[in-house]
Amino acid sequence: MTGELMSRPAGQRGADMAAEIGSQPEVWTRVLSEPAAVLGRIPGPGVPVAVVGCGTSYYVGDAYARQRERQGSPSRAEIASEFT
Repeated sequence: MTGELMSRPAGQRGADMAAEIGSQPEVWTRVLSEPAAVLGRIPGPGVPVAVVGCGTSYYVGDAYARQRERQGSPSRAEIASEFT
């Protein structure tokens, strides 16, 4: 999406961003309504997790890893090009 977004006229980018932000409540409602079998794939407490991403994916992963760490679960986020 980033390349597509940046190829649009600057005046349109704000509207696209507002639409994306505005869609989040519906997206999260849909995610949280997934069956337990799907949500059960999310690692539970105490399970080590490494989240790998670039850009926004990295920052979301970092927030997720920090929250898990606060709850006592070993977690880390890594930038994909630096992941070893």
